[in-house]
Amino acid sequence: MLPSQRVFVNLFILIALVLSSVVSRGQTPISQQPSKPNSPDRVASQQSVVVDAHLTPEEIEDGQINEVYQPIYKIQEQRDYQKAIEQYRTLVIPMAEKAKFERPRKKFLYLAYSAIGACEMGLGQFKDAEEMYQKTFEYLPASPGVEDSENAVMFRSVGVARMRQQRWKDAEEPLQKAISISDEQIILAGKLKEDFMRKALTDDYGESQSISLNVLAIVYFREQRYSESLTLLERAYNQAITFHTSPTVVKQIVENGKAVSKVSGDSAASATWLQRSVAPN
Repeated sequence: MLPSQRVFVNLFILIALVLSSVVSRGQTPISQQPSKPNSPDRVASQQSVVVDAHLTPEEIEDGQINEVYQPIYKIQEQRDYQKAIEQYRTLVIPMAEKAKFERPRKKFLYLAYSAIGACEMGLGQFKDAEEMYQKTFEYLPASPGVEDSENAVMFRSVGVARMRQQRWKDAEEPLQKAISISDEQIILAGKLKEDFMRKALTDDYGESQSISLNVLAIVYFREQRYSESLTLLERAYNQAITFHTSPTVVKQIVENGKAVSKVSGDSAASATWLQRSVAPN
């Protein structure tokens, strides 16, 4: 095997690892993540009437659906994907569809369909997963606000599902949308007055955008658009450092940068990426 071929194979393996981590990150977005079973703002139905009286009917309904959702999500975490899909379809979705209040209905339909998509990705059913990810947009805000991280995650998930079908050109648009949404949300988050929320949200959206840039760079690489791929990876790296992205994501970006620059024959880029072997925290 020629050196360039070996690098290409290694990059393809790395791509698979990157896509796997990207999908797993999209399963339970922050602002719609279900409350923990013992959380004080979600009281189980079997608890005292006195405690339940402090909850609104909408909160009670949310908690009831959450009680059904949580055990199924644990099944999903154990990678029993087929069982999880069946239970999301037969238990969570019918219950959410009958919800009296719009917020819990949309919340759990979104969570169920995005989770089914993630399960189908795990089973290698990429076209089915794409359809589930597309369906989530029926339950997400058309214009994401400062605390809505799900739209960017789902556009990225659609892009990843298309990539796994080797539909490289089709993957571009949703990934570009994910990047654009993150741009807007970073700006919105940066205007928040509370220091803690401003930093937490800008870092979260910055990391999300770094991941999307990294994935789109893989698409451009597969389309042999090496220069554009390296430009995106450079931006992804700078974003990751600026927004204190996790070392795992930074490492993925650096490894992709080293591999793409080597395959493209760009010696200057190779030298730059080799200096980034130890990714800063």
